[in-house]
Amino acid sequence: MHLFKKYEFLRYGTSNKGAIKFGKGLKSNKIDIFQKSQIFKQADIILISDYFDDDISFNKLEYFISLLKNKKKIVLTSNSNVYTHSKKYKKFYRLTLFDYILLKDRNNIELIDENLSSNDIYKINKFYYKNKKELKVEKINKKLRYIAEKNKIKILMKQDFQCKLIEKVCYGVTDSGMKIFYDSTHYTLEGAKFFGKKIYELGWLKLN
Repeated sequence: MHLFKKYEFLRYGTSNKGAIKFGKGLKSNKIDIFQKSQIFKQADIILISDYFDDDISFNKLEYFISLLKNKKKIVLTSNSNVYTHSKKYKKFYRLTLFDYILLKDRNNIELIDENLSSNDIYKINKFYYKNKKELKVEKINKKLRYIAEKNKIKILMKQDFQCKLIEKVCYGVTDSGMKIFYDSTHYTLEGAKFFGKKIYELGWLKLN
């Protein structure tokens, strides 16, 4: 991103041969493939971002960290918030929480992104805060914080840029009325740009 002039980002994800997945699929040979990749060789920092949800993924994460923490600087990120909507519409559509709000309150909210008022946007973001699966995510993040502390590595909490906890809002829509998530956790292109700007403004990506 043009905002982060200090960093050059290279992604090693599902499109790469031997992709790292912290679950049943992560085997030693995949970590070997990763270490032999140009991305690994060129990297100064390995930033881990995944969805962790069980003891298998935690154990694989610790194994990964133990193998690489003396070779590269490792930084862990927390799980993202998870947002779910009423089951009323679930059997008919693959709706995001944002879609559900528009359908639920369609008589009072314009259905075109650009026509959403600042008050509509605020109401949507308040609704996202109220409907995040807080207990499950916090339980997982508590475990991730423990793993980071145990291995003496830095952890960055995604909730710091996903929400404004004092105001009790979590961003489900951008300031210009564009959808941020295309499912319960993953960002749209507009959402990624929006959070990228938030990350820059908050100084969240401090890796040193």
